[in-house]
Amino acid sequence: MFVVIQKGIVKNWKSVLRSLPWPAHFDDGRLELEFSIIATNHPHDAKEQAYHGLVLWRNSYPRASEQKLIAALRNCELDSLAEEILRMNQESSGESLKFSSMAPSKVFTLM
Repeated sequence: MFVVIQKGIVKNWKSVLRSLPWPAHFDDGRLELEFSIIATNHPHDAKEQAYHGLVLWRNSYPRASEQKLIAALRNCELDSLAEEILRMNQESSGESLKFSSMAPSKVFTLM
């Protein structure tokens, strides 16, 4: 699941993350600073930048959810990726894909 999201947002990771809800203390300046730090730490690896951006969102926003991520993807006109996530959810026997505490290689786990 995570590989699909990560690969799907590589070119647009900042736009997707800007479309997500963030806690109040993440104003535009703070968010751009965090993005800059991520880009500086991984200057030649857009997949790592996308990953760490998602980790930042998950760890900073207590109400992070698949639904909020799908809404952000749709807002960024990444409807096919949003549909792929929904399809993967349905193919997993209807189990809900929920965010877990961040493991090194996953954003979602099956519950």
